[in-house]
Amino acid sequence: MLDRLGIDRIAVIARCGAQFVTALKSAMTARIGPVVLVSPSAPTAESGRRHGVVGVIKEAFYRSPRLIDFYFRVICAQLTLERTERLTRAIVTGSRTDAEMCDDQQFIRDRFRAIRPFSTGNLIGAVIEENLISSDSFAVPEVDHHDWVIMQGEDDMHFSADDVLRYWHAKLPDARLAVIPDGGRFMTSSHPGRIVDLLDELANARSS
Repeated sequence: MLDRLGIDRIAVIARCGAQFVTALKSAMTARIGPVVLVSPSAPTAESGRRHGVVGVIKEAFYRSPRLIDFYFRVICAQLTLERTERLTRAIVTGSRTDAEMCDDQQFIRDRFRAIRPFSTGNLIGAVIEENLISSDSFAVPEVDHHDWVIMQGEDDMHFSADDVLRYWHAKLPDARLAVIPDGGRFMTSSHPGRIVDLLDELANARSS
């Protein structure tokens, strides 16, 4: 697709699934430019945070990975806009930033559109990602990551900033660390301007 569009390199913004981005960079080294990893998930064993609904789910997946596929099939069986809002509010309980995002109906509609394809049974990507997070079974490849940023919010109720930064800094030691005090789990929606600023800084540093 990049060839057909005449694009040599692309910048990447990835929320949660940082493992995929490292694999993409390894496979397409010359085509991947600056990267911002937003709220990259740390393996469950590396994260001490077990709050609320998400904490229960994380612990269950960690102890029995076979539940992952079952969970997604049950959740997505009757996916509606209203159910998406209820689920999203439940998983962000305790995060003021994310709770406020749930009051924005455009955010809820965006979430619904993002996860609606799961209702067709196309769950393999989500199941693989959750298995990797629960088991820490993915060997992060060695890639050039000097123009990467690890962006983590301190108001994220899924993973603590300390856990995330400790894990990913060990895997990607040359990446910059950006801690966002009022950032929650959905910074691609709540802090898009900050992400763009980081990409601009990375691009400018590369050209200077």
